[in-house]
Amino acid sequence: MPAVPASFIEPLWVHFEALIPARVDTHPLGCHRRRIPDRVVFDKLVARLVLGGSYHRHADDRVSATTLLRAHRDEWIAAGVFDRLEQAALEAYDTVVGLDLSALVVDGCIVKAPCSGDNTGKSPVDRAKSGLKRSLLVEGAGVPIGCELAGANRHDSPLLRPILERLSRFGFDLPETITVHLDSGYDSAVTRELLDELGCTWQINPKGQFVPVNHTHRWKVERTNSWHTRGFRALQIVTDRSEAIQRAWIAPANGKGRRWRDHRQVVNGILWKLRTGAPWRDVPERYGPWKTGHERLRIWTMDGTGAKILDEAVVKDDAAGEVEWVFSVDSSSIRAHQHAAGARKKGAAPIRSRPSLWPENVSDGPAED
Repeated sequence: MPAVPASFIEPLWVHFEALIPARVDTHPLGCHRRRIPDRVVFDKLVARLVLGGSYHRHADDRVSATTLLRAHRDEWIAAGVFDRLEQAALEAYDTVVGLDLSALVVDGCIVKAPCSGDNTGKSPVDRAKSGLKRSLLVEGAGVPIGCELAGANRHDSPLLRPILERLSRFGFDLPETITVHLDSGYDSAVTRELLDELGCTWQINPKGQFVPVNHTHRWKVERTNSWHTRGFRALQIVTDRSEAIQRAWIAPANGKGRRWRDHRQVVNGILWKLRTGAPWRDVPERYGPWKTGHERLRIWTMDGTGAKILDEAVVKDDAAGEVEWVFSVDSSSIRAHQHAAGARKKGAAPIRSRPSLWPENVSDGPAED
């Protein structure tokens, strides 16, 4: 079974093959052994990125671990093929869909690094075992556009400047106003001075105050970090010791992305759940993972997609003369499941139940410390 569907791997290989430099044969007699096809090695590298494990586990009678590890991989890293692939993917996405560089989100993620090496340190979340921290920069829709590596025991704040300097890859084609969304780990005067220096505004969660991640823009970077660790085993458990190799694995992961579940399939699952009233976990597999439907419905509710659909339907029906503007008002009582019970009955609702996207007392500009 392939690690990646053919519908995805084929166009990725076409772009990758175009970036591979022509090989110069330096043997005086030109009598080298026949070179392993690049496509075979590419498929093996993608399989290791997705499935993880040692290089020997992915070797077979067509290609050895030595060829896979030292020859092709290091040769492509030295030629900058992986970085150019990521840049080409970002430029293509910007052309077709458009990158939202006006709202950026930065956050870190700690993963295991049992073999130590560059950018590793004692992990504070894994009993001081060797770990690696990835500080990830995503744009408004959650597309990764930059990454910095450091030891797991490093603080996030010192990584903010180099990660924001990754925006130089887009040249001068940047919006006039850029808002950076950060969690409470960045709540300091040093961070604000840095963002002022770079000409950015900010939304920073205040220290000591709980702000649900789904009430902010930070859920987008959390989703991307989850996609990296759950979709790519080589990024979840880093066994490569060299920084160049560690970065090389991140570039194709950012360029590959994950196949977006078809909206029609997800909408059908949501309508099935609405029609039957069954729990989310009972949604049939033909509608995709139930978590996808739940997450998509939550996103569409928060960004007002549902209200826009209703308004559009009313406008079209009204234009066709099918809307009779005679109003009736009534109420009804229905039974609520036990999971819907427990709502606050007195006083103001706590911050975690606010419907707004951002609490009013979150720092959104320069402030005195």
